[in-house]
Order: sequence, then C-alpha cells, then structure tokens
Amino acid sequence: MKPVVAALLAQIRRHSEQEQTALLGERTRRRQTIAGLAAALVLLLLALATVPLAYAAPVGGWQSVAVLVATPLLASTWGALVRNAYDGMSNWLRAAAVGSAAGVIAFLLFVAAQLSTNPDLLAGERARQLVFFVLAIGFIGGFTSETVYRKLQTQDVAQTSVLPPGR
Repeated sequence: MKPVVAALLAQIRRHSEQEQTALLGERTRRRQTIAGLAAALVLLLLALATVPLAYAAPVGGWQSVAVLVATPLLASTWGALVRNAYDGMSNWLRAAAVGSAAGVIAFLLFVAAQLSTNPDLLAGERARQLVFFVLAIGFIGGFTSETVYRKLQTQDVAQTSVLPPGR
C-alpha cells in the first residue's frame, strides 16, 4: 500500500509542477505581449512625430533627409510589431528586424522611383511631402513582411526550366 501512495503523491507533485510551469510561461508571454505593444505605441508616436520634424527641418539639408529615412524605419518596425501582436506570435525582436528590413526596402524603392523622375526632389520643398507617403509605405512594409517572406519561401518565383511547366 505504501508504494502506491508514494506513487500517487509523486504523480500529484509532478502535475502541480507542470501546472506551475505552464502558469509561469503564460505570465511571461503576457508580459512580453504587453512590452511589445507598448513598444509599438512608442514607435507609432515617434513615427508620427517625424511629420512635424520634416516641416521643422531646413529644406535640402541633411536633417530633412535624416527625417525622411527615419520615418519608414520607425513605421515599419511599428507595423511589424502590430502584425506580431495580431498573429499572437512571441518573437518580437525577430518581427521588428524583419519588418524594418522590409519597410526600408519598400521605402528605398519608392524614393528611387521618385528621384528617377525628379532628381532635385530632396533639395526642394516637395521632400517634406514625401514623409506622409513613406510613413504609410513603411507601416505596410513592416505589417506585411511576414506574409511576403513566407510566400517567397514557399513559391518558386523564377522559372529555371527551359521546358514549359507541367500540368
């Protein structure tokens, strides 16, 4: 009888330890989510603060270009963190890094297209107006980065065969 009682007590103790571990893990995930959302709110405010900064910076100076570059970087990181929370993921740093990379690439492509049609764009007054566009482009790039990367990983984006694809 004694071994049976000891086995049951050990089983109860293991079950209690598993519950404690699960509860601790849930608390940790909740704290990480709160910290990630707080960081997203801070990034939102910083990204929005670039709009008045763009109009306060001297026209054609390095400051206006710095604001123009900082805007999509902040917005894309914000978008990636929002997406991370939306998807219920827990890897906040990875989301921020991947999202900021995607947002900055989208920003560079957008500005390159603008500069190809208007080479003096960054030296004039119109550069300030780009801030509104790169804010949105950065956010969308960061928010959709995981979806785009996942799609690229699963698709054969370039046909490398000389034969037509099989049906």
